[in-house]
Amino acid sequence: MAGWSLTQRCPSYRQKKVFVIAAEGEVTEPQYFQKLNSMSNTSTFFVVENLGNGSDPKHVLGRMKKYLKQNPLDKEDEAWIVVDQDDWPADALQEIQKWANETNRFYAISIRKFEDWLRLHVTGDRSAERKYRDFLIGQNKHIPDDFVTKARVLHAISQAKSLAGTSRSVGNIHELIEKFLSK
Repeated sequence: MAGWSLTQRCPSYRQKKVFVIAAEGEVTEPQYFQKLNSMSNTSTFFVVENLGNGSDPKHVLGRMKKYLKQNPLDKEDEAWIVVDQDDWPADALQEIQKWANETNRFYAISIRKFEDWLRLHVTGDRSAERKYRDFLIGQNKHIPDDFVTKARVLHAISQAKSLAGTSRSVGNIHELIEKFLSK
C-alpha cells in the first residue's frame, strides 16, 4: 500500500456532539444534565464540576474558561454557562454575554432559579408534582431517578416557550435543552 504507513493516524469520527456545561449548582444542575444524556443518541452533556469554589457568574465563567483552556472545543461542540439571574449586578451577567459572543459559546439564564425550570416538568402530572415537592423539601437536592423523562422535558420546553416574554418566564434554559435534543 503505497503512501500509507502504520504510524499515520486514521481519522477519528466522533459519534456525539458535546455540550460542555458550567452551572451554578453543585448538585441539581449536574444531576439534571446527566439524566438528559440518555435521551439523545447524537449529543452528550459534559458538566464542568463546581467543587464549592463559588456559584456567582464570575466563578462559573472562570471555571468554564479554565476548562476550555485545558480542553479546547471541537468545531461542532458547544460550551454553555448556566446561571440563575438572582440579584447579581448587571456587569456580572454582561461578562458572560460578552464571552458568549465567540464561536460555539452560549449561556442560559434562569430568571429566578433552576428549580423553576424543573417545575415546568410537572404541570398536570400528580406523580411528578409529588416528586417535585419531595425534591424541594429534601435536604440533599437529589432529583428522583424517574422524574426526568423525555415526555416531561418536552412538556417543560413547550411550557417555557409559552411563558417567554411574560412575567412568568423562567428564562432560556429551554433553548439549550431543545438544541441538545434536536442534534
